[in-house]
Amino acid sequence: MVQMRRAIGAGYLIQQSPGAEMVGGLEVVLRSPRSVPGGIRVTNTLWQSEGTREDIAEYQSQALAGLKAYAEEHNVDLTQFDVELCRFVVHDVDSMPKLYFLAAQNALECALNMWNRKPPA
Repeated sequence: MVQMRRAIGAGYLIQQSPGAEMVGGLEVVLRSPRSVPGGIRVTNTLWQSEGTREDIAEYQSQALAGLKAYAEEHNVDLTQFDVELCRFVVHDVDSMPKLYFLAAQNALECALNMWNRKPPA
């Protein structure tokens, strides 16, 4: 039987401060690849809902760039996984592309930590 694994990391920032509001984030899901090499999929699913949005391409692009930058900087071979970027939190006014770059990096780091964690003895 083939072992299937999944680790999920999330990075969200919700800052409520007059004149400096920011909202953005997403989940990164690492899975055992269905085939080698694994692939990367970016969806338009939304946080805490079954909904989707068609107008978040710039956020998706920044998230993918952040994911790849983190992987390159930390020598992570993303082809060993099927990677999914999903569950975006989006605010029509307070979201900005750079948040998704950073959120993807934090979410990937979190997912990798869970992937590499040894089970308790």
